[in-house]
Amino acid sequence: MSTTTARRAGPLLLVIAAACLVYANSLFNGFAFDDVAIIRDNARVHQLADLREIWLTPYWPYFGVELGLWRPLVIFLYAVQWSLGDGSPWVFHAVSIALHAGVTLLVFLLLARLTNRTAAFAGALVFAVHPLHTEAVANVVGQAELLAALGLVGACLLHAARPPGSATSWGRSCALVALFAVAILSKEHAVVLPALLVAVDLAQRRIVLSRRGLLAYIEAAAMPMLLLACTLALYLTFRYDVLAGTLLGTEAGPQLHFLREEFRLLNALRAFPELLRLIFFPLDLSADYAPAMILPVESLTLMTVIGALLLAATTILALMTPWHPAAGFPAAWFLITVLTVSNLLFPIGVLIAERTLYLPSMAVSAVVACAWAAEARQPQLRLRRVLVPAALTVIVILAGIRTWTRNPDWKSTQTVLYSVLRDHPESYKAQWTHANWQWQLGHENVARYHYELAWRIYPNDSQLLTEYANFLLDQGETDRALQLLERAFELHSYVPRTTLMLGTAYLAAGRYSDALDMADHAVDIGLSQAASMPLRAAALEGMGDDDRAFAVWQYVVRHSALGNPAEWALLARKLARDQHPDEARRALQRGRHAAAGDASVLALMDRVDHEIALGCHDAAHPATSGTDSAGGCPDAPAVFIPGLQNANVLRNAILPDLTAPVPGGVDGM
Repeated sequence: MSTTTARRAGPLLLVIAAACLVYANSLFNGFAFDDVAIIRDNARVHQLADLREIWLTPYWPYFGVELGLWRPLVIFLYAVQWSLGDGSPWVFHAVSIALHAGVTLLVFLLLARLTNRTAAFAGALVFAVHPLHTEAVANVVGQAELLAALGLVGACLLHAARPPGSATSWGRSCALVALFAVAILSKEHAVVLPALLVAVDLAQRRIVLSRRGLLAYIEAAAMPMLLLACTLALYLTFRYDVLAGTLLGTEAGPQLHFLREEFRLLNALRAFPELLRLIFFPLDLSADYAPAMILPVESLTLMTVIGALLLAATTILALMTPWHPAAGFPAAWFLITVLTVSNLLFPIGVLIAERTLYLPSMAVSAVVACAWAAEARQPQLRLRRVLVPAALTVIVILAGIRTWTRNPDWKSTQTVLYSVLRDHPESYKAQWTHANWQWQLGHENVARYHYELAWRIYPNDSQLLTEYANFLLDQGETDRALQLLERAFELHSYVPRTTLMLGTAYLAAGRYSDALDMADHAVDIGLSQAASMPLRAAALEGMGDDDRAFAVWQYVVRHSALGNPAEWALLARKLARDQHPDEARRALQRGRHAAAGDASVLALMDRVDHEIALGCHDAAHPATSGTDSAGGCPDAPAVFIPGLQNANVLRNAILPDLTAPVPGGVDGM
């Protein structure tokens, strides 16, 4: 390798090495947060045979139409990675690091076209180690951001590299279309590519702001822009079909009502100062920006006014690009790329998510590169020639250390939640997480305090309401649990878990007809018959319809493999009541086998077996169950109605583990 070649390759290798080095410890991460539903537990990703299922279904495996996301290329690449690594998380993380290194390289090459190689090296180094990128790189689903950035920055570089003063060739135009397709099939915000291409042309002074100059530019740009428009139209046609007649989904951000309708723009302006802070001063970072870390607004406040002023200032700077590219291009890049991920144009499902700022953060790299290039053109003192590189070196090292230490936060869902609790306990999700942990540890009073605090901070998250109600049912507080569940159902009636939990609470309250309605509704919203049958059986039994209840219990155990252990206990009791004690004991044996050593379930089986031997379930005792302190048959209501005794075991029989919560970290664009 010649000295000249080594000199040119050196910066490239250094920025790639920096991008890889700061994320090397993310190779030890597993699947966290949205990774679990979209990759680890997503059957589409675990096979490559059914390409129609991969390419022509919504991004989320459940609530796909409601959330309005379609990213088929990402799902396909997840399936390829799953196949290559047999589901090993490190393969996915290695690909994420490689993609980030590729984007960093393209950032260097694009900035070199706009400034010079030394300035571009400084800007690309900042991009490589920026702590804001941790969520996009260290969390696997961030590959959507990385692939979209790869396509968009690559297209901008290809566009910027064309010969001066000439129209875009057919070959280059087709390559732009291919890169645009890669980007937009990975993430929806790639729709901004045409605007980015114009911004690059303005920064390179390819557009003359005169009538003749504008007409000449329109003529030269007509072919690539027309091809991009046709590609976008084709994409939107497929998207409309996949999302069942909608382009943006029916309910992006289902838990965040303030990001819809009249409050969306106010909250977008409220968040705008935070977006700028995160990009230029990423000192305080978080895996989640839920209330009350940032409180939603429903009226004009000081922060919304500041946000509006900053948005106006950014727009003015962006409009200066034709005359002052060094000041205008970074602002234009930020403004164009942030519009689709900030709720300013339409709801995206989150107030702020660090991963969505991966592409907009190139603005800070452009600022560094442009400032470095401008500084190089000025007469310099010797001291300044030393201080500027030294300051950049310190910033890059500190940013790299911050990134390295943040990567383990995305090791698992538990570590993500712990990081929110550690960094921002004022978040309702942090309090919610703490309540869950305290309940698991058996500290019910502490758990109650933190559930209540989470609810008071933000009472409109149906998933929180459902989990808090589950806790209250366990504590025997049926009335309060019903209030929370009915509110959760009012917010999101299409969530199976909420529907089944509300039905279970109705059982506990003796409202059997309402419980049966919930079983019917569960089927209406897409839950399988087998999954809703335990609730239906318990409701029918509570209503005194023993014949139908018996038939349903038989259906339940017949369609659930070994069956939920508690389901076998319920069937055994029903068989005994119908004078089939031998069949009842056989059902208990199946239940013991399904219990797999679970002490609480085995105790339930033994008690039911004892009751059958005593005749507690024969015709003489049609409404009793369980044994009293003396070992006889009490006159208590049936123990198998959830909310009385054995609440956890019996709710587990009614609530199968196949139901899914509403996603909490969805970004629409």
